[in-house]
Amino acid sequence: MVWKLVFQSMLMLLMFQLAAAAPPIVKPGCRDRCGDISIPYPFGIGNNCYMNESFSIECNKTGAFISAINMEVLNISAERAAATVKGPIISSNCTGRENGVPLNLSGTPFVFSYFYNVFNPKLEATDDNQDREGCKMAFLVNETWFESNISDPFTVQRRDYVPAELGWMMDGDIDDRSVSCIRYQNESLRSECVCRGGYEGIPYRELGCKGKHIYIFLQKNE
Repeated sequence: MVWKLVFQSMLMLLMFQLAAAAPPIVKPGCRDRCGDISIPYPFGIGNNCYMNESFSIECNKTGAFISAINMEVLNISAERAAATVKGPIISSNCTGRENGVPLNLSGTPFVFSYFYNVFNPKLEATDDNQDREGCKMAFLVNETWFESNISDPFTVQRRDYVPAELGWMMDGDIDDRSVSCIRYQNESLRSECVCRGGYEGIPYRELGCKGKHIYIFLQKNE
């Protein structure tokens, strides 16, 4: 009987802890979606709904865009501290497509994520319509997507964009074993951070990264 009471008490405590550890993903009174895309804080739609102007989202009939860099958003994960965007493909000597314009993220908190992207410096595909030099493309792309699609180079050649992951940098250092950060040498005291394996949450928020596993020990009194 005693062990049942212990279990019930621990279960209620666990439920309260989980409820308290789940912060709202948007500021009160702000929209949380643009079409099918969830817009969590630090991003936001409308005045006073985002952390600062860099995280302002323009939502229109065609999609959601990060206003500061005019990039279309495919997904935003506050837990991974990453936004999936339509990344540019820089090409040369490719029939039927423009060369592409590199994206400049200078002056913004955004970086192409070290944790989730791979850089392809040259993907070359040739066919009867190309000259001997072939079609060359360079891009940063989501690592999982790249591994699933690289077996057919023409898959990329036929696309207008590739899914790329943007991280955002935080000021100062974080001394927390639950958080993994990469310091960017060209940015003074700014780092891209994510929760380490075994932890979840949002590294730049007050509650930070919390352990995923909660153990309940039961003791039966004879």
